Amino acid sequence: MYFWNPASAVAAAILERDQILLIRRAIEPFRGQWALPAGYQEIDEDPRYTARREVQEETGLEIEVRELFDVIWVPEDQRKPANVIVYLCRPTGGELRAASDAAEAAWFPLDALPAEVGFGNRERILDRLPRGK
Repeated sequence: MYFWNPASAVAAAILERDQILLIRRAIEPFRGQWALPAGYQEIDEDPRYTARREVQEETGLEIEVRELFDVIWVPEDQRKPANVIVYLCRPTGGELRAASDAAEAAWFPLDALPAEVGFGNRERILDRLPRGK
């Protein structure tokens, strides 16, 4: 018997002094738009590990996963529906650089986010993030 299940993905909201780290996507979907560092969870990974791995792959940074922010159901993803686990994180090391499927990585003030934000990240996550962390 086969089951059609949603994917499990993890996104990292990396905050530092009321700024958020975003990546500009180098691949579809949402190529050229800004998004949180994120990716699919591997079958043998704890979600916190997935967050650390994806951030390192896409930005070169090491992070501390601080707390669970939300679990978001995304039924309209072009690839397949997904449950997205969003963690609040902080940088702990590494050197910021665009890598993997990111064309660019940059810090943005929470009150001055870029116009082109993919995956509904602005409405679903960014506009709700805590200030002063």
